[in-house]
Amino acid sequence: MNRDNRQTMLGSDLKRLRKALGLSVDAFAIELGYEGSKKNNCTTIRRFEAGKRGIPLTLAKLAWMIDQHGLPEQWPEHLEAKLENEECSG
Repeated sequence: MNRDNRQTMLGSDLKRLRKALGLSVDAFAIELGYEGSKKNNCTTIRRFEAGKRGIPLTLAKLAWMIDQHGLPEQWPEHLEAKLENEECSG
């Protein structure tokens, strides 16, 4: 939530966007800039999507821009390699 207590984005909106992009939970986390372990990435995104954790304003803005303009065609090599991971387990 931001300072005036309005929700920046609903978890269901974030999940809808991820599914519309055809991304796994981990790949979506990487696209949003998370560079942690697969387990941490998946846990974080799942908590956002389930509404268990508020979505930070900066993340909501980035998700909105991706929704409006799509994903970049190419990322730096170290991120491209991470995007080849399989889906999260559990």
